[in-house]
Amino acid sequence: MSKHIIMIGVISLAFSSRLRGQEVQNVPPEDCGMVCQDTQHVTELDLAWAAAGTGSADDMKGRLFTVNIPVLDAEFRAKALADLSNDVRAHRIGRGNLFRRAELILRQVAELQDRSSMTGVELFFYHDPVPAGYLWRGCIMVLSDALSDSLSDAELTGIVAHELGHAYFMGDAVAAKRSKKSSALRVVELKCDAVAIVSLKLLGHDPASFLRALQKIQLLLTRKKLSPRDPNSHPGLSERALFSQRLIQTMAS
Repeated sequence: MSKHIIMIGVISLAFSSRLRGQEVQNVPPEDCGMVCQDTQHVTELDLAWAAAGTGSADDMKGRLFTVNIPVLDAEFRAKALADLSNDVRAHRIGRGNLFRRAELILRQVAELQDRSSMTGVELFFYHDPVPAGYLWRGCIMVLSDALSDSLSDAELTGIVAHELGHAYFMGDAVAAKRSKKSSALRVVELKCDAVAIVSLKLLGHDPASFLRALQKIQLLLTRKKLSPRDPNSHPGLSERALFSQRLIQTMAS
């Protein structure tokens, strides 16, 4: 696997410069997915905000942190580890300050999401100059040392929470991919953003830390002249900023 291909997950947070989900009239009919409802202009932002709802962070947690996380046994996890690319597996890190910090943050987020031993997530920490992070096969949290070293504790917490949040919307993501509705995939990403923001609030961090993490990662990728993988499936950074700011204001009101 080339290090210049940004993998699905955090770095597939797809920092597209294009604004997505503004007016539905700008979305081709075959890509309307969940955002086209007759003649009404319902944006991807509207759908994600509706999923989170209003009220406190605890209220939003009740709507977003559902109980449909798949049960994954030890055999499945072992197979998932073995299926990681050779390039990633060859550079695994199992000790050091950055590893211990990432392990602690993952544990805190997993506990907040009530992950049992059968639905828990294992950390795979590895060396890579590219800031990368993604949830692999629903049970392996893959993080590069470059990502961990670039972010504060709160920022890394937000990124991990976003990635683990994908488990709650796996059904939506699978349906969107099968129907080739990239707009629906972007809604899933925004819902995962909401999981990250709510998680930060409940863990005592500044919920705006997630947006700062996205901004830092975009800057790092720009400096390395790297492009995200499949930006069509992810909202642009400007859209995510708007979503984040409104959600935080809603929690504070």
